Parts: sequence; structure tokens; C-alpha cells
Amino acid sequence: MVDLGQPAELTWDASTREVFDKFGNTQVSRLAAEDLQAVVDSARAIESIRQMTLTSGLDMRLVLPEESIFSSPSVASDSTHVRGTHLMLVATGRRYPYLILFNITGDGTLQFLYPLPERKDSPAIDPEAPYKLPLDVSAPFGADHLVAVASAQEQSDLLATLRKLDGSKEASMAAQALKRSASNSQIKCGIQGLFTRER
Repeated sequence: MVDLGQPAELTWDASTREVFDKFGNTQVSRLAAEDLQAVVDSARAIESIRQMTLTSGLDMRLVLPEESIFSSPSVASDSTHVRGTHLMLVATGRRYPYLILFNITGDGTLQFLYPLPERKDSPAIDPEAPYKLPLDVSAPFGADHLVAVASAQEQSDLLATLRKLDGSKEASMAAQALKRSASNSQIKCGIQGLFTRER
């Protein structure tokens, strides 16, 4: 529900089963009606995380292959990207060595991305070096929101929660866990949206 004259945060087109945000970006395609609540919950979680970044934000951006990670964000890198596009997610200004990365997909699914024990990822990396994650655009298309957390100490509780939630549609629980960790002043977090389509 929204006030009269105010744009809806999310709009579901029942004929196409697409969900759009208030700016017209496609959040998710081919969504069943029974899955709408997870999308609404994830949108609230994303906004909650975005509020946390206002005071402790990491510098996060997307970079195309021909762009320098040190240049200003371009219109092209911040646009909606099509299948097959190669991108680089870059996080700078971390200051702290311990890094966590997770993603909230358009349908509300949480994906834990870093550090992964099966890849033998180091939980601590050089805070002076930009963190870079190569990305290739593929289905499912819509909106992804990548969240990075840098901290002075390893966040064991947050890590355990995110690993437990991996693959679930419980983005709100991830946001709550992050908020608890963010009460520690030695944490910085950032969020970067990625919007994609077939062509």
C-alpha cells in the first residue's frame, strides 16, 4: 500500500509475471504470485542495508572490461546489462582486512559468495588492495544486490548466519544479522545493484 500520488516501491505485472521497481527496473521475471512476499521482504532488507551504508559505506562499483577501476563510474557500467556482458565488481576503501560478500537476487534468494571454504578463500585480504570479482551476465535476469562487509575482526556469527541462509529466501534475516554486526564501529559495508536482461 502507498499514499495516493506516491509511486509504488514494487509493481507486479500479472500478465508477464514481472516485478518492477519504482524506477522501472525489472527486479525479477516469471515470478509466481505465491513468491511475491519473498520479493517484498528482500526489497525491505536491501533498503535496510542501504541505510547502513550511508554512514559506513564501502566504495563499490561495476567496471566494464575497457574501463579502469580507478575512473569514475560511467553511464555504461551503471546501465542494465545484457546476457554475455563481462563486468568486474570492485570494492575499495575497505580499510579493514576481513571481507564478507553476499548477494540478494531479484526473487529474494540469498547467495553467500565470500569467503567459501571449498575454494579455500582467505577470510582476510590486503585492505589496501581493491577487491575484484569477475561477473558474467547470465540467466536468471533481473536485479541483484551485492553486499560487501569489511571488518577489523572476523565476524564469526555473521558468517555462520549467512552460510546457513545461503540458497534461502530469508534476506531479512541476513539484514538483521548484518545490523547486529554493524553495531561494532570497526565495520564498513557497501551495496551495489546489478540489473540484467536477456537482450
